[in-house]
Amino acid sequence: MNSPRPEETILDAALAKPRAERAAFINEACGGDQRLLALVQALLAAHDHGALAGVAAPMPPTLQVHLSAGESLGECTSDWMVSL
Repeated sequence: MNSPRPEETILDAALAKPRAERAAFINEACGGDQRLLALVQALLAAHDHGALAGVAAPMPPTLQVHLSAGESLGECTSDWMVSL
C-alpha cells in the first residue's frame, strides 16, 4: 500500500475544517514550502469547483514539445512535425 503524498494528507485535513479556517491551516501545514503550498491551494480550489470528483491524483504540469521530422525524443523519432 502506498503512503499518501503530503499534498493529499494536507488537502484531506483541510477539507475536514470549516472553510474559514482552511487557508490558515494549509499555510501552517505546508511549513514554508511554497511549492507544496501552491499545489495544495490548487487542489483545494479544484475541489471547491467540483473538478476533483472521481480524480485520484492531480494532473502533472503541462509539457510543450516541438519536434520536426527526424528529431527524436527519448527513443521516439518523429516522421512528422509534432507539436504537443
